[in-house]
This record gives sequence, structure tokens and C-alpha cells, in this order.
Amino acid sequence: LAVKNTAFVQHSSPLARIANISLQNDLVIREKIWAMAWTGFKQRPLLGWGQSNFNFVFNKEYDPSLFSAESWYDRTHDIVFDWLITGGVLGLLAYFSIFFAALYYLFWQPLWSKDEPSFNVLERGVLIGILVGYLVHNLVVFDNIISYIFYGTILALIHARISTSMKSISTFTIDTQLISQFVAPLVILIVGATVYFVNAPGIAAAGDIIKAMTAPTANGRLEEFHNALSQHSFGDQEIVEQLAQQAMSVVQNPNVSEGEKKAMAQRAELELLRMIKEKPGDARLHSFLTSFYRTINALPQAREQAAIARSLSPKKQSIIIEQAIVEIQAQNLPKALEFLKLAFELDQRNTQARILYAATLVSAGKKDDAVALVGHDYFDDFVLSDYALSTVDQNGDRALLTKMFVRRIELRPDNSQNRASLAFLYYEQKRIPEAIAILEKAGAEIPEFTKPSQCFINNLKAGKKPDVGC
Repeated sequence: LAVKNTAFVQHSSPLARIANISLQNDLVIREKIWAMAWTGFKQRPLLGWGQSNFNFVFNKEYDPSLFSAESWYDRTHDIVFDWLITGGVLGLLAYFSIFFAALYYLFWQPLWSKDEPSFNVLERGVLIGILVGYLVHNLVVFDNIISYIFYGTILALIHARISTSMKSISTFTIDTQLISQFVAPLVILIVGATVYFVNAPGIAAAGDIIKAMTAPTANGRLEEFHNALSQHSFGDQEIVEQLAQQAMSVVQNPNVSEGEKKAMAQRAELELLRMIKEKPGDARLHSFLTSFYRTINALPQAREQAAIARSLSPKKQSIIIEQAIVEIQAQNLPKALEFLKLAFELDQRNTQARILYAATLVSAGKKDDAVALVGHDYFDDFVLSDYALSTVDQNGDRALLTKMFVRRIELRPDNSQNRASLAFLYYEQKRIPEAIAILEKAGAEIPEFTKPSQCFINNLKAGKKPDVGC
């Protein structure tokens, strides 16, 4: 606190991160997550929701103001709420009983015990400080393998100092030859088998995913994904999601044969449906399947999956927007506008929802409503949206389209395509001198566009269409 504003601290990334912590600003999202977790805990207070099940609470109790945060939370980022969700009150008490047992032997017992203390004052101070620091740290994050190792090591040290031998164990003897010839080999065999069967499938599956992502053909990718799934590792959901993303990419690739597209899509659909059956009630999986069906143009199935995802997470804007996009593809603009209006009104700071809503209003012939919705503050976002640009173009509003391209060029001056498009718009409006001026400036400022721009200019001067022969 004393040196937080010095150059030494502020120029050091780790120190600056600590020095600039603001409880008012840095905990905004976490406070909303904790509020959702508290609601979920009250629904199942005794035993909680089970391990790794916070995502169900997150989806069900989703706060629309989190639209700009991470889409899918599976942890509460707080040790107290993590255990309240995982194991309810009983789980929380079980976890903290370990913590308080350690503090008992470090703090309370030495105060009233007449025996020789297990730790001196300095050791107690250090260990209590470490444990308290660990607890404070865990109030805003969650444990991982490394933090568990450190915590376990501290607990092991405390246990080694304060424990006493049980007479029945200390007097028990066993033949050393039995240990060396039977017990030790058996333990090595069990540990080795456990490590292999627990870790090897995951390692192999990870390698197969990498091979699948880099395979040169669609059939090659499909084969590697098949190998990854055949490992039956804990990473099946990640594999299936990657398979679905690759399938969506393949389906949209004109250079892939119809047979390969069909095989990839069928396997992706099969695995997504299997995953949903294994993990019922997961809005993320239904949302993923919605995107998949929409990409392969299976709109009735996409509409059905989007509705299921929405039922599991009623206020999540990304799901509502997905419903709208399905309706846009189905040319059902009134229904799409209904969804987009709802997504926008859940939190009007959501720029994505605002721009999609405004662009779809243009498609529906409601340009004035769209312009009012965008206003001055969001015009740049509207301009940079390819969907908005496309809808204005399809609506035939050349004045607005021209204005959008002028602003696009100001925002992205290195994009030669924007300049060529504006020149073509001027040509369509018989504004030839302005079209030539745009192209001359583009050729001067963007070296790689110099030759094409000169070709366009020559055509315009000759009374031809700009892109003829270019």
C-alpha cells in the first residue's frame, strides 16, 4: 500500500496486479455469480448439487447483466460457495473441518496445553499466515492441482509434528522379506496400472485431437476423432465439441465432397446426441447442437434444440439470439424480431443484441426504427457489422450504405475492399469523379492496391463498369 504508485511496482506485472486490486471494480462479476450460487444453494441446502454441477445453477439462474462475461461458468470462484453448491452445508462443514483442525493445533492448543509445543512461535506465525492467505485467496478463485498440492503439503507438515503413534501400529511387526517380495511389487503394479488406465486414455485422446485438427482431409479428421473418442477418456465432451466445430467447417467448405460432408455431419450429430443423453439438462450442449443444426440447414431440429436450451436458461441472451438467427435463416422475420427485442431489452447495454436487432429491423423494412435504435453512440458498431451492411445493401438504401462505407474507411483505412466497394457505389449513383478520387487515394495509400485501382480508374474514364478485366 505504501509503495503501490511507485514505478518499480507499476512496471512489474505481478506486483501491479496486486497493487491495483479494487474490490469495487474487480468483484462486480463475481458478486453476481455468488448471488446465483446462493440462490442455487437455497434450492438444495443439505447436500448441494454434486461435483462439477454449478453449470446447472448458472444456466438456470443466469443474470442477463453478465452478457459480456464468460459464456459458461462451471465454478463459483469462491471456496465457500463452491462447497455449498457441491456438497451443501454438510460438504462445506466437511471441507472446513480440515482447515479448522489445522488452526486448532497451530493456535488454540498451544495456548492452554502444558506440554512442549509442537511448533515454536515463529513457525506457528508462518503457518497460520500461509493458511489465512490461502483462505483469502480462495475467496475469489477456486482450487487447482497445484494449490491442492501446497495445501496438502502444509497439512502433512502439521500432522507430522502433532501426531502420536498408535500403540497397536507401533508394536506391529511384519516380515521385511514379505514386504520386498510381495507387498512392494503388488503396490508398484497397482500404482502403475492406475496411472496407466486413468491417465493414458486422456493423453492419447489429446494427441488424437491434435492429429484431427491438422489432418489434410475430412476423412482423415473424422478417423482421428473416432480414435480420440474410442479412448473413452474424461475429455469426451471437449472432443465432441471440437468434432462438431470441424463438421460445421467442413459442411461449409465447397472443396469437400458431399460424401465426406455427410459422413462428418452424421458422426458429429450422433456424438452430440449421445453427449446430451449422458448429461441431460445441460443448456450448453443443446446450444451447441442448435448451432450445428443451423449450420447444416436443419432448421426444424435447430429450432427444437434452441427451445430446449432456452427452457434450461430462460434469460441467457446468447441462446435467445441463437433462436433469432434460426428464424432469420427460415425467413421468419417477425419471430426473429420478437426474439431480438427480448434479448436487447434484458440488458440494453448488450451491443451485439442491439446491432442484430437494428439490422433485422432494416431487413423487415423498418429502417427508421433501426436508425433510432442505433443512434450516434452505436453507429460505428452498426457500420462494422457485416450482417448490418448486408441487410442495408439488400434493402436497397444506397444513401445509408454509402454513409456506412465512408465511415468504414475512416475506421479501417487499410482495407482496400471497403474503398473499392465505395467506389462502386459512387459508380452506381453516377458520381464518377468521386469514385475516381476514392480509387486514386486508395492506390496512393495502399501499395498492394495500386495496380487494381488504376485498372478501375481506366475503366471508369472509358465509361465502362469499374471491374471489367481487372
